[in-house]
Amino acid sequence: MCNPTFRFRSVMLAAWLAPSLAFAGQLPARFTLGQYVPEHAWFFIHAADNPERAWIEQQWGEVFDALKNSGIDRDITTLVMSALTDEDRAKAQAAIDKVTNLVRGVRWGDLTKNEFAFAEGVSPSTTGYGYVALVRGAENSGGPNAAGLVAILKEIALLSPDRLRLSESKMRDADVWSLQLIGKKTGEPVLAFDLFSKGDLIGLAFDLPMGDDAPTPTRQTLQDVLGLMAGDSAKRPIVANPRFQEALALVKPPQDVLTFFDAKMLFTDLTGMFDGIRARIATKKAETKKEGPAKAIAAPDTAAKPSDTAGEDADDEKALAIVFKVLSLCNFIDYSVSTTETRARRELTHVALRIQQGKESCPLAEACVFCKPFERFDQFIPADATGFSLDGFIDLGAMYKIVMEFVAAEIPQGKAVIDQITAKLAEVGFEPQRDLFDWLSGEMISIDLPAAVVTP
Repeated sequence: MCNPTFRFRSVMLAAWLAPSLAFAGQLPARFTLGQYVPEHAWFFIHAADNPERAWIEQQWGEVFDALKNSGIDRDITTLVMSALTDEDRAKAQAAIDKVTNLVRGVRWGDLTKNEFAFAEGVSPSTTGYGYVALVRGAENSGGPNAAGLVAILKEIALLSPDRLRLSESKMRDADVWSLQLIGKKTGEPVLAFDLFSKGDLIGLAFDLPMGDDAPTPTRQTLQDVLGLMAGDSAKRPIVANPRFQEALALVKPPQDVLTFFDAKMLFTDLTGMFDGIRARIATKKAETKKEGPAKAIAAPDTAAKPSDTAGEDADDEKALAIVFKVLSLCNFIDYSVSTTETRARRELTHVALRIQQGKESCPLAEACVFCKPFERFDQFIPADATGFSLDGFIDLGAMYKIVMEFVAAEIPQGKAVIDQITAKLAEVGFEPQRDLFDWLSGEMISIDLPAAVVTP
């Protein structure tokens, strides 16, 4: 069995990369939105209002108020306007006034007052995958904020009436507004953004197609989310997923934010999607081959000419082969989870990462995850330091070696390119491993020192 690998650092995933556990696999009552997110999601982040953060939020509020009162926005507007003609200035001012009124139509502070959740990789298929964002605002704020957001969608639709279409409907007791992008050739929707509202809960869902030949959007993500909200879905929510519950048990109880990244699911889905692309290329290639004799009879003067389509398909097949090798190389993480809690004026983040069974010794895992422990780090920190952080950085030298070996072995003419680069670097006496990675990789300490000059 593979043992979990624990790494506690400030943040593991800034975006591509964190709520409290009463017991393993269960979230506190404040965290409600997770029950509406389908269990199949690569990335899930869920934040809830925490009274312990009141002082911190107050300080940030004062910073933003000071920025707002500084008048920097007016100065920038005046500077830009001064370079325009009177006619263009009037048009620009009208546009600014319209955007300002639309933005003010939403009470953004109330919009995410209680909860926020975001998930990626929801309800995937061989042709794409979905995104969903959910917010639970202040009491009685759902209606007015939904109206403000709809007003923004209406203005967006007016930007291109031939290509953008806005429709309103009722689904599962939720109000739904769908902004659809219409294809030039087919006249059918190729992408749909669905805004929905039910009480104080507002959400946005859309499915991202993989390729230009993807079918008309099924809006599967929207249907799955609304099904969970209605309580009659055959699918489980992510909070009931055993892997999600298992991950929660690896970290200390959080209070503010939870982040879950199912890397194994991501790479499995991506492999399936690219398999679908490869199958479509193979089908297209077979059809082209089948049509060959008929075309030769119809146009004998062009029968011997090479097919541009065949050449494109061959290039696509080579590219896909490289993609599959990259996916195989990078697929070593099982999942990661991080939680954040606030205690008085301290914010603590706890992170756990699990390696897939049998892949603990793969080169990329060793370069990215397994770091040496810190020993006597305090000897490098001055007595007057105001703060410091320790970070087990990735092994850049090992990463560099992995990338160079991959390019040389898997990319067409890659070895020749690597040899040329190596020769050019040797001419100037630069050796990346010796001159850069040997001292930049590994464990790092960041130290904050008092300001040399005190600013008012």
